[in-house]
Amino acid sequence: MTDPTDTTRTLEAAARAAGMFVTGDGRVSESDLAALLGYSVSRLKQMRSEGGGPPCFRIGINGCRVSYRLAEVAQWIERNRQ
Repeated sequence: MTDPTDTTRTLEAAARAAGMFVTGDGRVSESDLAALLGYSVSRLKQMRSEGGGPPCFRIGINGCRVSYRLAEVAQWIERNRQ
C-alpha cells in the first residue's frame, strides 16, 4: 500500500497546479475534488448519500456547501486500493 502521505502530496500538488483553492487545513471544494478524481460532482453526491466516498465537511469553501480534506481523501483512496 502506498503511504497516504505520498498520495496527499500528489493530490495537493495536482490541485495547486490546476489553480484550485486549497485551504490552510488542506480542504478543496466538491467540484475541485471531483475534477481531481475524475468523477462528476453528481457522482460524489451520490456516493455521499449512499454512505460511501471520502469523508466530507458540511463547511463549505469558495461558495460551495461541501468540502473535502485532501489527507482524508488520500486515506480513502489507499483503503480502497485493490
